[in-house]
Amino acid sequence: MHTKLLHEGAVYKQASNSVPSWEEVRDYWVQYTLITDAKEDSEYPDSHNLDTLALLHLSDENPTKEQIESKKKEILEEADKVVQENLEEYYIPELLNRYEEAVYRVTEGLDGEDCWRVITLQKGVNPLQLEDLGVFWSFEEEGADAYEGTVTDAHYRFRARIDSDNINKHDTILANTDPSLGDDEMEVRFKKGTPIFVYDLDVLTGSTTHRHDTIPINDWRRA
Repeated sequence: MHTKLLHEGAVYKQASNSVPSWEEVRDYWVQYTLITDAKEDSEYPDSHNLDTLALLHLSDENPTKEQIESKKKEILEEADKVVQENLEEYYIPELLNRYEEAVYRVTEGLDGEDCWRVITLQKGVNPLQLEDLGVFWSFEEEGADAYEGTVTDAHYRFRARIDSDNINKHDTILANTDPSLGDDEMEVRFKKGTPIFVYDLDVLTGSTTHRHDTIPINDWRRA
């Protein structure tokens, strides 16, 4: 079917093609990652040592329960202030840089560029017969790797063309701004079922960095 994909009005699952706002990305990663990182870096007091800290800060040798609770509240308020300062001074500016880079890449820098995806198949399965290649690709060759399979499985690295209209921009930007991944994330995520033009595939042996052969395809597949 492959070439017919463009002539069948390919029905595919619609995914977000909109760029998430900076506020959405900031709030998402602050909630799920950055607040925890900032607390760890500031040695944020936990429930196990908060009582001890409160007692150390109180001059009265026999403080009342109310005094201890008041001091604990004071310590937490000061710790929260430090965390917020760290977020605003270090974490959020770095996230903003990553966001701006990701937005530029998705909206202007990737269209027409190459992308790669490594697929692991059991021995005997013909990779040329695959029609659905998946939505997770990398815009850098070294970013494509096999994450599952056994030593007896076969690995194939597909190379395709990026059409920016088919990128799931929302999820691609979120993936590439993940603070826990640093600069290692090089993902371009397509909308499921969209047609993608595939140039060729590399037959990989041993480690997925070793190319045994390259087979031309120059035909359409689906994400």
